[in-house]
Amino acid sequence: MIKETNCDKVDKKIRATIDKIIKEFKENPYAWNDERQVHYDFFKLLFEVFSSEEIKEYFIWEYRVGRPSYARGNKVAEVDLGMFCGNGNWIAVEFEFNLSPGKSLEEELIRCVEKLQSSPKCLDSMFRGYVVPLLRRDGQATAQGYGITYSELCTKNIQKAESSIRVSNIKLISDGIIL
Repeated sequence: MIKETNCDKVDKKIRATIDKIIKEFKENPYAWNDERQVHYDFFKLLFEVFSSEEIKEYFIWEYRVGRPSYARGNKVAEVDLGMFCGNGNWIAVEFEFNLSPGKSLEEELIRCVEKLQSSPKCLDSMFRGYVVPLLRRDGQATAQGYGITYSELCTKNIQKAESSIRVSNIKLISDGIIL
């Protein structure tokens, strides 16, 4: 049985861990080959702030949140990490790693936001949701086919993804974008 915890306290610890993974990415953006490696390192950092018993009791890696309308075939949407923090509430973290800052970035960020908003049952009990893009690009280079710099295109993509967020408890953290 999961005991009750303090969601504000848990949220601060998770946000601090997100900030640590962003710091690691900024120090060495080429340290990871794929998103799975980001997940492993994020999980390792969680052991610095949560006990192994807390992680065992409260965390679910790749937490299923239902089958949203954009899913293809039998694919079920999963949030990279979910943590339950008491009173039926939970906190979600969704990473996107090393994407092109073009249209695919916009689509992927909006997909992540939609995933967190896809199930009313999950949304009603979500204390906080985080979408964390980790991206490195030459911000001054011209984005092919767009006629603007990658920096300008990234800014537009982030703004569009942020505008698709319908609830205040979901945050898009763009600090992990290096231009």
